[in-house]
Amino acid sequence: MFDPMSDKMIDASKIDLDIFTEAEQEKVLELCNGIKNDNVNHPSHYETGKYQCIDVMEETQGTEAVKDFCICNAFKYIYRHRKKNGLEDVKKAVWYLNKYIELSEKDENRS
Repeated sequence: MFDPMSDKMIDASKIDLDIFTEAEQEKVLELCNGIKNDNVNHPSHYETGKYQCIDVMEETQGTEAVKDFCICNAFKYIYRHRKKNGLEDVKKAVWYLNKYIELSEKDENRS
């Protein structure tokens, strides 16, 4: 789950509620219910510590390779959207296209 206050991911299943009083437990659960899992912009399975997978890819594989990856992933999500996750897949495709644009504009500004 993405915590908009800290701009970090929270795995609510790993919160040890036993360390809180009953009143605190209720508050923690209330807060966790207000935090939505963001499978499009911040999927927890692609974050390790403070780096997202795509940022490590850019650093290790280069910007052009990541731009190609973004186009391919956008195609994949649009291609499968009707048979898998519908609107969520379309949003993921848009995310990858926006990432492609971001990387392209960053390249243009370096020139």
